[in-house]
Amino acid sequence: MPLSWKEKLENQLIKEFGDKKGSILAKKYWPAFPHSYTDDSSLETAMSDISYMEGLNPEHTIGIKLYVCLDKSEYPLHLRLYQRDKTISLSVILPILSNLDLRVDNERPHKLTMSDQTTMWISDFSLAYRKAEIDIVTIQESFNDAFLNVYFGHAENDGFN
Repeated sequence: MPLSWKEKLENQLIKEFGDKKGSILAKKYWPAFPHSYTDDSSLETAMSDISYMEGLNPEHTIGIKLYVCLDKSEYPLHLRLYQRDKTISLSVILPILSNLDLRVDNERPHKLTMSDQTTMWISDFSLAYRKAEIDIVTIQESFNDAFLNVYFGHAENDGFN
C-alpha cells in the first residue's frame, strides 16, 4: 500500500532532522495541515513551510518568502506569507504590495492549528510585477525589509516603496 502524504512528510522530516527531532516535528505539523494544503502542496513545499514556521514565535510573528514557481506559468512570481497567532487582513496586505508595484492575482490561504493549539496561517499570493522581470535573489532581502517596515509602521506605505 502506498504511503500517504502525511506519512511521506514524516519520513522526510526524520530523514532531514533525525529520529527525535523529525518525529517531534511530524507530530506537531502533520495533523495541522488541512486537506486543502496537502492537495495543493508538495513535500518540498511543506518542508520549506515548516522551516519558516519554526522560525516564528510570540515576538517574531511574520515570515516572508518571495519565490518563483515555474509550474504556474501565467503568474510565476509568488509571495508566501507566514503568520503566527493572528492573520493579517487583506486590506492591509494589498496596499503594501500595490505600492511595491505588485498586482495580486489570487491568494491561497491555509489555517493550521498545531498540537499545542498555536495557530499559523500560510498565505500564498500569485503576483505580477508591473514593470519588468525580477531577480529574486537580488531583491529578496530588500523586499522583505520594505514589506516588514511598512507593515510595522516604520516606513510609510506609499509609491516610494
